[in-house]
Amino acid sequence: NILDTKRGEKNQIYKELASKSDIELLQLYPKLKQTERTITTANIKNLRANSKIAFANVALKTAITNAETNNLRRNKLISKTYGINPLTFFQAKLNQLTSTDYNSYKTYRDDIQQLIDIRINTLISDTWNTTKINKTKYIDYNKSLHK
Repeated sequence: NILDTKRGEKNQIYKELASKSDIELLQLYPKLKQTERTITTANIKNLRANSKIAFANVALKTAITNAETNNLRRNKLISKTYGINPLTFFQAKLNQLTSTDYNSYKTYRDDIQQLIDIRINTLISDTWNTTKINKTKYIDYNKSLHK
């Protein structure tokens, strides 16, 4: 499901970029209303092109939420079989002890998604504010994204 979204919906978002309105982007990132930018046709095209990743991120998060729902349902079903299959129970407990269980990976994925959201928010904000990126700003980006 997630791979299909990456391939299908992401490509569709990129194709529909011209029809994506600024209103939709401003709903995702309300702080953009306060940006100082000179609106020209070329500028708007550039801003939209650099903002496409935000729409793709939303579609991907929706697909991940749907996949998580299915995974939770499967995990509940598997946990109900522990009484009949003690090997599965012990494997699950061992995975918990070594932090290689489903919940540990979910926490890891959530941490990565949080960093992705920060990076996209920074990218969109800096693009719309036409922030000049120099060495100091680049180093600050890396510090904020490596928590």
